[in-house]
Amino acid sequence: PLQMLMAHPKYRFHGKYNDIDWLTENYKVLGPDCYKYEPCWMNPKDAEVRGLQEGDIVLCRGERGKVLAGVRITKRLLEGVAWLSYGSWQDPLSPVPGAIDRGGDGNVLSNNSPMSIHHVGGAFNSVLFDVEKADLDALAQQYPEGWAGKYRTWNREG
Repeated sequence: PLQMLMAHPKYRFHGKYNDIDWLTENYKVLGPDCYKYEPCWMNPKDAEVRGLQEGDIVLCRGERGKVLAGVRITKRLLEGVAWLSYGSWQDPLSPVPGAIDRGGDGNVLSNNSPMSIHHVGGAFNSVLFDVEKADLDALAQQYPEGWAGKYRTWNREG
């Protein structure tokens, strides 16, 4: 597994500005399905071990959840560490709690419980998760309504 580094994204403040096209086109990964995926930054060696390349769409999975993201490869991260930001608007593929989040919100993988009775903040950098190439066609067939955006947090129509 990889150790998650979770921080503010460069072009967003928590969930604010997630829907600003001219910002998201600067950092999100455009998938083959034309969806803009949150980036999952990883070391080249970690990507190579998993058979991943720049721009691949991946399923990130941990004990608490699953998200889809787009691979960005950088030597700026240590081996064994991957960066998945928090705050992207959630886009679950089904209405069931724990559904795969297509929006790529790192919070889905983290434990938002207080670290202790003395500190209210969560232990967001104490998350282990792994990454594998996603089968987008299979997910679109398995979750047609979610794939169409029915359960998006910003869906005002349905």
